Amino acid sequence: MRVPRLGEKGDLRLVAQVPGRTASPAVTVTEGLTPLADVELRVGPAGVLAHDVRDGTGAALPARLTLFDAANHATDLVYATGGVDSFPVPPGTYTLVVTRGYHYTPWSGAVTVEANKTTEVKATLKRVVDTTGWMAFDGHVHSQPSPDSTVSLPSRYRAAAAEALEVIAHTEHEIILDSEPARQASGVAKWVRGVAGQEVTATLPEHTNIVGVTPDPTHRRGKPVKWHGLDLAQIYKAEKARGAGFIALNHPRK
Repeated sequence: MRVPRLGEKGDLRLVAQVPGRTASPAVTVTEGLTPLADVELRVGPAGVLAHDVRDGTGAALPARLTLFDAANHATDLVYATGGVDSFPVPPGTYTLVVTRGYHYTPWSGAVTVEANKTTEVKATLKRVVDTTGWMAFDGHVHSQPSPDSTVSLPSRYRAAAAEALEVIAHTEHEIILDSEPARQASGVAKWVRGVAGQEVTATLPEHTNIVGVTPDPTHRRGKPVKWHGLDLAQIYKAEKARGAGFIALNHPRK
């Protein structure tokens, strides 16, 4: 790789990282002496962890997979969509923890991933909480359309399914969006649904969430509620006029 000159003398510590490989040893380069310095960084060999998560009946199940190293540091977090899949892991010995919210028993075990090989793990999570007649719902979810989130919409659905959520409300800042295409692309459409909403980000008196509104396809941001210059009573009135089926006051104790 090429390291550009920074303009001042000093040392640069360079490390190369590639998913599924051990990071390269650190290389120190003295900067500011030459316009360019040639540096070679070598990453370690690759490994793969294949997983198959199912429920007590043998049906494929979305789940959260977390890998911990020998120091008990979480090194990887994967939201599995159910059934057989895999992801790259640096060779080594880990503790794998597989969970699905509070409704299922967790699974954990030691796994050793070898260089240039695929390690296979099968996990069974048994349902222990009967939620018949109830639905697991998160009424305040952010994703990439919000300026404070980098999580893509399909990834948000996969995370929700892995935590056994059944409905999520997309309360993005100042946008009301149609998330159905992303839900269909997520691979977990059978497990979780989405409803449109908005976080109405009034700086004063406080943020509110609305849920159950319909995005306006003629507006580039789905026609969010305008709050500038309104007091709380006026904001509530505007939210109801927009068709909100549910309104929540955020951060009431802040």
